[in-house]
Amino acid sequence: MVHITLREWQIASLAGATAVAAGATLWLLTRKKPTAEELERERRQMLVSFGRIVDGSLLDGFQITAEDGATRDMLLYQYEISGVVYECSQDITPLAGILDPAAVKIGMPCSIRYQPGSPENSILVSERWSGLREGVPILWNQAKPKRDPEGDWRHLRPAAGQSDAELRSIH
Repeated sequence: MVHITLREWQIASLAGATAVAAGATLWLLTRKKPTAEELERERRQMLVSFGRIVDGSLLDGFQITAEDGATRDMLLYQYEISGVVYECSQDITPLAGILDPAAVKIGMPCSIRYQPGSPENSILVSERWSGLREGVPILWNQAKPKRDPEGDWRHLRPAAGQSDAELRSIH
C-alpha cells in the first residue's frame, strides 16, 4: 500500500484548486456574453412566464433616435399597484414583425405584466403575449340617441297654418 504524507495531500489539493480556478477564469474570459437584445428577450420571457397582470392605460407611442443613429419605436404606458402609479416605456422595435406601431391605439386601456417583487419591471408586449386590446367594447354611444315616440316630432300634427319645418324647429 502506498503511503501519502500530509505534505503531499496539501500539494495535490493546492494544484487541484489552482487548476479549477484557472479553468473558471478561462471560461469567464472566453464565454459568449449575451447582447443587450438577448438580455431584453430573456426579461420579456421571464415576465410572460412568471409575471402578474394588472390593468393600465396606453399613454403615448413615439419614436426616439438612439446613440447609434437608429430610430426606435417606443410605447409609454401607466399602471397602478398598491396605490403607487408607475409610468414606464417599452422599446417595441425588436417586435416589429409581430406588432405594427401604426396600428396601436393610444389612450386605450391595456394589460400590463409585472414582476411581483419588483413592480417597476413590466412589459406591455412580448413575442408570446400582448396586453394591447384589439377590440374594446364600447360602453357609451357617442352618436345622438334616437328620440322616443313622445319626443319625436313626426307623431305631432301641425296646427292650422303651421308647416312641418316649423314643427321640427320647435322640437
